[in-house]
Formats: sequence, C-alpha cells, structure tokens
Amino acid sequence: MNPYPAMQATVRDLYARAAALEGGQFTLALFGAFSAGKSSFANALLGEAVLPVSPHPTTAAINRIMAPASQERHATADVHMKSVDALRDDLQYSFRLLGLGEPEETGWQNAVHELSPEGIHPAGRPHYSFLKAAAAGWEEAEHLLGQQLHVNLEQYRDFVASERKSCFVEHIDLYYDCALTRQGIVLVDTPGADSVNARHTGVTFNYMKHADALVFITYYNHAFTQGDRQFLNQLGRVKEALALEQTFFIVNASIWLHPKKNCNP
Repeated sequence: MNPYPAMQATVRDLYARAAALEGGQFTLALFGAFSAGKSSFANALLGEAVLPVSPHPTTAAINRIMAPASQERHATADVHMKSVDALRDDLQYSFRLLGLGEPEETGWQNAVHELSPEGIHPAGRPHYSFLKAAAAGWEEAEHLLGQQLHVNLEQYRDFVASERKSCFVEHIDLYYDCALTRQGIVLVDTPGADSVNARHTGVTFNYMKHADALVFITYYNHAFTQGDRQFLNQLGRVKEALALEQTFFIVNASIWLHPKKNCNP
C-alpha cells in the first residue's frame, strides 16, 4: 500500500513502467502532424515498407507494431473497431463543429452528402473529410462496429490507408517480426496531431504518457506549425514530466541538389 496519497499517481506509473520493463518491452511513440512522414520514419526503423505511405493523410488510428507472441502470426493484425457509442460521439462532435446540429439516428448520411467544401473553415476540414469518409463507408462498416477483426498484412494496409475504413477504427495491433521488434520494442504510430481523431486526447496521450521514448516528427518545409506547438503544449500538460532525455525531435526529409543543375555557369 502507498502510505502517501498525494504520490499515488506517481507510484502507479512506476509500477506500470517496472512491469513493462520486466516483460522486456520498450515503447517508442511517434507523433506529429499529418504529412510529417511518421509512417515513412516508422518504416525506416522497421527496415521494411510495412506501413502504407501516401501524400494524403493515412494514419487515422493508433497503430502499435510489435513482435508476434506465441499465439499470433507474423504479418497479421488485430483491428479494433469503434463501438457504436464512440462513433456516435464522433459524429455528434463533427456535426456540431460544422454547425449542422445533431446527427439523426438514421439518415445522417443524407445530411453529409449535401455538404460541400465551400465555406468550410480550415479548422473544420478534417471534420468534413471524416464525415464524408464515414458516410461513404457506413454500409460496409455498420455491422463491424464493436468487433475485433484479425486480418492479414494486405487487409491491414487497407484499413490504415482507406479513409472510408480507417475512420471506423479505434486502434490496431500489428504483429511483425523484424530486428527492431525482436528487441522488445513496441512502435506506436499515432494519428496526425491535426486530425479529427486527435480530439481523442485521453487515448493518444495515455500512450505517450507511459511511453519510454517520444519522437516528435515535423516536415522540413512546414516545421513546427501552430498545430505542432499546440499539440506539444497539450502533451506537456498531460505528461507531467516531459523528460528531455526521453524526447527526440526529427526534422523529416532532405533536399538533394543535382551537382550539374545547381552549379554556377
């Protein structure tokens, strides 16, 4: 028992960290804005093109990549779909933010189909995209809500890269055997800090709060945007001690100059 009530939260964190280290796991969490190249960086760490990479936003749910245990198979994944209540909360939040009132239990898709991008404030564009994707994928995803799906690598990539599928996903555990994961490292690829799913700060920040190391990734031509700064401020408030030795900053991508095209005449 902890004789000092004021220290209970710290003691719980220490016990959780001790249990994780005893099990031989080290959690490395990647975070940053959409299009910062988190998935490309994750692939570089894994040594293979495991996660789908696209110039468009892809990762819309938390992805944990880890070594397969005895009961799991290499290159398979458990896809945890959102519950009905969680999806309803997401729809209500986006409807309200876009000034659409409350979504109806049935027929909310019709209201979404009538939406057009004209007049949507930049802050509302992720919500516009989310609603459009949800309406497009509703018929296929409705009966899957609340379930855990075991899929192969190709199906996993589709759940990550297809917005009409990823918007219904809560989180994904990918089991992948490679040099990195064999060391007990669990790689956590989080949603873009500027995504609609980033409002689930309780889930996203909980991973970061208990991570052994944090890697913040920003892209060289739009480094440390206002969204980046807001996200870092939020993280600093949630993670009471954002230890400098645990946090790393990566400026992603580099410019290659062709020697002949960039020389003086």
